[in-house]
Amino acid sequence: MENADRSSNPLLADYDFPSFDRVEPAHIRPGIHALLVLRASLEGKLEELEKGVAPVWECLVHPLERSIDRLDIVWNIVDHIKAVKDSPDLRAVVEDVQYCSSSSSTT
Repeated sequence: MENADRSSNPLLADYDFPSFDRVEPAHIRPGIHALLVLRASLEGKLEELEKGVAPVWECLVHPLERSIDRLDIVWNIVDHIKAVKDSPDLRAVVEDVQYCSSSSSTT
């Protein structure tokens, strides 16, 4: 994820506590897409990591787990915002992204 995306999209920013008040429907599609691309590239590199990394939690499991969990964390943020601040625009983008993410996870 590029730094410009991280600074302009609150879903991609590094945070201790998410900025729910900054998340808009326009952030969801590019945020989820960026995380799906990142997840796909991580899964593609898993075999390479297994060959070259010492089997130590901090070197292998922790970085992989943190990256894969990021998508779940962002989905939780989106679900929370949808429950609290629902709108037709938000519902439309969430439905679109759910369809796209389920399609990409099966390929």
